[in-house]
Amino acid sequence: ASIGRLFIGGIVPGLLMGLALMVTVYVMAVKRPKDFPTRPAADLKGIWVAFKRAFLPLWAPVIILGGIAFGVTTPTEAGVVAVVYALILGIIYREIDLANMKEMLVATAKQVGSVLFILAGARLFSYIMTLQRVPTVLTGAVIAFTESPVILLMILNIVLLILGMFLNSSTILVLTVPVLTPMLATFGIDPIHFGVVMTLNVMIGMLTPPLGVVLYVCADIAEVRFERVLKDIVPFYIPLIIVLLLITYIPGLVLWLPNLLMGAM
Repeated sequence: ASIGRLFIGGIVPGLLMGLALMVTVYVMAVKRPKDFPTRPAADLKGIWVAFKRAFLPLWAPVIILGGIAFGVTTPTEAGVVAVVYALILGIIYREIDLANMKEMLVATAKQVGSVLFILAGARLFSYIMTLQRVPTVLTGAVIAFTESPVILLMILNIVLLILGMFLNSSTILVLTVPVLTPMLATFGIDPIHFGVVMTLNVMIGMLTPPLGVVLYVCADIAEVRFERVLKDIVPFYIPLIIVLLLITYIPGLVLWLPNLLMGAM
């Protein structure tokens, strides 16, 4: 599947998520003003000042997505360019120096190392499943259960959401994609469409305990107890699940923009 199409396919779902979460924040701020204090809306001058301050950092996603979408860089090369760009910005803004560079490199090595060990085991497991024809057997079992793509997508959403509660996102992708890909072709499901659906499933999983890696990171950054974060994150699952269902059963929300910009497949 085209990486560029997957990136572009995620734009409309991303905008839908943004709008849905904005509505959720507004409702929570109105109902619980003490817990969620509001500030006056920024005027045009304030927006312009903030834009100028964020102008250089805003180029990072443009470099990543633009390079991949237009074929200038591979995903790996785009990641390297983004890291170098962020490093340069860190030096320009005087937030990175030789003193904290060592700590950053050590922390990065630990995080990447742990993920690579997981991926190595997951790839081995995936290879064994393929060797034992698990994808073929699973496809046959699902077809025997249902011939409806609607029911299949619902089942896959439920399974992926449950897996996201207990497994790392990279592990889920490595374990499930080789198994599910043959099944998608059998049911006539577009791989770009399902790729975006799967990505949103995995993202929601990263916000769901007991693993909930993102929740732990947010709690640590905000210096708030994990239990408090867990309590207030619950309302945000509603808009995310709604958007997930919308893009699952309205493929055009995912496929329209890639087909428009890159041509129909």
